[in-house]
Amino acid sequence: MIGRAVAFLVLTIVLGAGMLWPGRAAAQPLGTFRWQTQPFCNVVAVAVTQVGGTYRIEGTDDQCGAATQASVIGMAFPNPNGSIGFGFTVVATPGGVPLAVEATVSLAGLSGTWRDSAGRTGPFVFTPGAGSGGPVRPTTAALGTSAIDTAQVQQRVAGTCPAGQAMRTVNQDGSVVCAPVGTGTLTGVTAGAGLTGGGSSGVVPLAVAFAGSGAATTAARSDHVHANVQFQVQGHGALAVPDTTLTTVNTWTSVLYNEGGGIYTPAAGTYTVPITGLYLITTSVFWNDFTTTLGFGTFIQRNGTDQLATTFGAAVAGQATNGRGQHVSTVFRLNQGDTVRVGVFQGSSASAALVPNQTAGNFAVTLLR
Repeated sequence: MIGRAVAFLVLTIVLGAGMLWPGRAAAQPLGTFRWQTQPFCNVVAVAVTQVGGTYRIEGTDDQCGAATQASVIGMAFPNPNGSIGFGFTVVATPGGVPLAVEATVSLAGLSGTWRDSAGRTGPFVFTPGAGSGGPVRPTTAALGTSAIDTAQVQQRVAGTCPAGQAMRTVNQDGSVVCAPVGTGTLTGVTAGAGLTGGGSSGVVPLAVAFAGSGAATTAARSDHVHANVQFQVQGHGALAVPDTTLTTVNTWTSVLYNEGGGIYTPAAGTYTVPITGLYLITTSVFWNDFTTTLGFGTFIQRNGTDQLATTFGAAVAGQATNGRGQHVSTVFRLNQGDTVRVGVFQGSSASAALVPNQTAGNFAVTLLR
């Protein structure tokens, strides 16, 4: 055996040179060699035949001394790094499924490592004798407990649970841990007032029986409060009103109340409604004593452009009591996010103004429904 190993080494070293002569490509037997696929006890014994630049290997896997052996066939070849690579197939009989094995050995000692198509690996030890023992390498011919690594693969579930219990855990070896199951007397679900659905088996849905034409899909709490949107500013300061210019009233002086989530923006004189609904909008403003003949008016606007309500008056120069106060009100449906404001206008070919009024001047928005 030692002589054959030396011959194998020598032929490997001179392989490249041998390929230079055409006549050297004929098959040349090199002898029989043995390797153990540790940590398993399996020993492969193969006859090595040089065929050109590669080596044909044929032989058997002893299956650790079993009554039947497995066939081994493949090839060996020199690697660029000076090692020898092996690729062979092991077929266990009878009715075996092929197992692919690849190995690499060094020229110094002819030992190395191996790996098979099942993911197993280990030392590939040059073995002149019977090997060093170990378990039988699992084969792909029979996938029982002897053919799997239970540290990596879950064994088939073999445990059962008695009546009144259910599996809680499946162990690595297929045994199970059981736990009592709950019991109850529920036989059905009946939808009461205000609900729909119910049933006596399977998945039983329940839903709120909504009435009316609203778009809401949620039910209210029993202690809820309906939306109470109320806003009012009281009193306004002086405000110059240029001729023929619609002027926003933004001199409101104090917020009397703002309930329900609406947003008041003093600088713009606007109120933004928090929800869609029907609103009552009112305002009162007060003009100065008129020194010239003019027409004057007060507007309620939506979103800065839409005139929701308007009132007009006329004055003659010197008639100071000819209607300084103007009052406007309207009921209008507003959408969430709409803004409302008060505007004033005069056409005197001169200037006019609102005078400060901290008691009667106001602007109010109230949700009706």
